[in-house]
Amino acid sequence: MTSIFPFTRLAAIGARHTAPRLWPALVGAALVLLTACALAPLHGSAPSQPAAEGAVALRGQATVDASTAAASPTPLVRPAASVSPTSVAPSPTPLPTATPDPRGTLLERRHLATVQRDQINQTSARLYPSGTSLPARYPVDRFHIRFLSTDATGAPLEVVAQLFVPRVEAALSAPVFVYGAGTTGLGDQCAPSREQPTVRNWGDYLAHMQSYATQGYVAILPDYAGFNDESQLQRYFIADLEGRVLLDAARAVYRFFEDAAAPVVPERAVFFAGYSQGGHAAFAARDAAPRYAPDVPIAGAIGHGATTDVKALLRDSPYFAPYVLYAYADYYGTDAVDVSRLLLPRWLPSLAVEMTTKCIDAMPGYYGNEPRQLYQAGFLNALFSDRLGESFPALDEVLDRNSTGLVPSRVPALLLQGTADPIVPPRTQEAFVAKLCAAGGRVTYLTYPNVHHFQTRQVSFKDTLAWMETIRTGGTPRTACTGS
Repeated sequence: MTSIFPFTRLAAIGARHTAPRLWPALVGAALVLLTACALAPLHGSAPSQPAAEGAVALRGQATVDASTAAASPTPLVRPAASVSPTSVAPSPTPLPTATPDPRGTLLERRHLATVQRDQINQTSARLYPSGTSLPARYPVDRFHIRFLSTDATGAPLEVVAQLFVPRVEAALSAPVFVYGAGTTGLGDQCAPSREQPTVRNWGDYLAHMQSYATQGYVAILPDYAGFNDESQLQRYFIADLEGRVLLDAARAVYRFFEDAAAPVVPERAVFFAGYSQGGHAAFAARDAAPRYAPDVPIAGAIGHGATTDVKALLRDSPYFAPYVLYAYADYYGTDAVDVSRLLLPRWLPSLAVEMTTKCIDAMPGYYGNEPRQLYQAGFLNALFSDRLGESFPALDEVLDRNSTGLVPSRVPALLLQGTADPIVPPRTQEAFVAKLCAAGGRVTYLTYPNVHHFQTRQVSFKDTLAWMETIRTGGTPRTACTGS
């Protein structure tokens, strides 16, 4: 098998795939068995996790048929002929009870702070340009939580998230706002929950999430699969896992309030949203919901400068390519994604160290954004001439598999785009809008003149709230799709 892991640091990464994972007592062996039994039918078409460095997992596992996995029926107990008519008959075997769904189960909840309105206004001023934010309405309680999701094999997956709840005295019915962060990095030190905006700013997600919670939303920002687990990298742009994490984050919100004494009641309305990579995740959640979480009441999907087409990202913004290709090689195996055939040799000796230590704030200046300075000629030509399927068929399959938003859906979508965005250019977003419309979707597409990728969330804040309010109150947002 071809390997991109000849270096000491990469060999260590490969070894992590075989390291056992230690689980808290709350989700011990019994929960693993319970999850496998309850969820096996959901994962027949998902790629399995690689068992070791370089393992290929491009083909799905066979779907488990619950009928073949069921235990043999208990034989009937027949009384002996000598038993008198007055003898008590044996009790019938009790019927099996439904297995509780563990996805979204809270493993930890910890109150971090209560943020007052004047503090929220101050942090919002740090993020939002003048005139683009709204005054705080409510103080906000901030929580650290851990909840249970599943990986592609159905095995339990712990996820860390930040939860933001409006602090109110009277009862408040609040919609749920599940947000996916933009790219922050692959290593644990780059997890969104570890961001310190005044030290290293990857998106100032604290201020961003508080600005929605103070307007009356229960807002949650989960870390992606692979974060906070030293045995693996972030599962970067893996659509299936992004969708699972966001959907189970919504479930975790409802679990959080099951026994809470707070007057906030989460509505049966969940908006999945995200910035850049997070837009990819939001539409992955919308795609996966019918098969993975039909119980989650999705009200809309929102993309702030959303990156839903991974091939387009490799063309439009090459400095993300080392993250994407390295993460895919780590997950799918090097037979499918051989970085040594894709990136120029000059980048390979230090690639493992750079990918596991550099967070997003260190990436643009290090690799640059010129395709010819990053890509080998064969990959460059195939990527830009739309011939990846001919020259790199396994990679082409991986990239297509991880494009999101293309599953036909009537869940309303909102896309917000800056016209000066160099990372997701308007032409790329417009192509996505056209595909959504062709699939029968309902899409609102708003553009902002001279706005950069990094400002899309801020300038569209009021429009995002207004769009969600239209849906909450039973209205129909305007659509960019003819005939919808």
